[in-house]
Amino acid sequence: MHAMVPSDARVFVLDVGKHARLFGGMLGWIAVLILVAAALFQLLWWQASLDTKYPDSALVSAVTLVGVVGGLALLLWLMLWSMFSNYRLLLGPGFVAVDSRGRFRQQVNRDEVEGVCELAVGLVLMRRRGLALRIPRSLNGYQEVRTELLTWAPLLPAQGPGSRPWIGAVGKLLIGVGSLLVAFLLAMLLAIVNVLVKIATG
Repeated sequence: MHAMVPSDARVFVLDVGKHARLFGGMLGWIAVLILVAAALFQLLWWQASLDTKYPDSALVSAVTLVGVVGGLALLLWLMLWSMFSNYRLLLGPGFVAVDSRGRFRQQVNRDEVEGVCELAVGLVLMRRRGLALRIPRSLNGYQEVRTELLTWAPLLPAQGPGSRPWIGAVGKLLIGVGSLLVAFLLAMLLAIVNVLVKIATG
């Protein structure tokens, strides 16, 4: 159920295409890692099978790799599109909030903001206490939001907490480990498909 929007709040949504381009680079290396790891495992599996009585088919290996990777890419794209489409920023006279249509909400009141940092990817609202609020540059109406927020607090140099990447070192490490796990599971799935094909073509 969608959360109610205060009557005095202006609503801004993402330019999904621009947002995908802005943050696509962050996810690109993950996709490459998964693809290379899965392809390497598949190649080694196919090479090892050549000495067996029922070697894997190179064509089946290639087709299953492309098919499964393509399917996962489509699923990821649909998930990201849904997430980006549900994002909205609510800007009121005394508050700003990031809202995912009731699924998630983070709000910062005007008197909590002590400064605004601007990075290449967007704004960071620095709070006296609590987590900073990040506003992506791909937001429709970004300049309007920026102009309004700079009347709340001064523009600070991009240093300290405000200059930290939107995905920290720990987050990148977890993403990397998760990507390798996905690659391993993907490779195992490809191996199972090849075994089933061999059994069926006996």
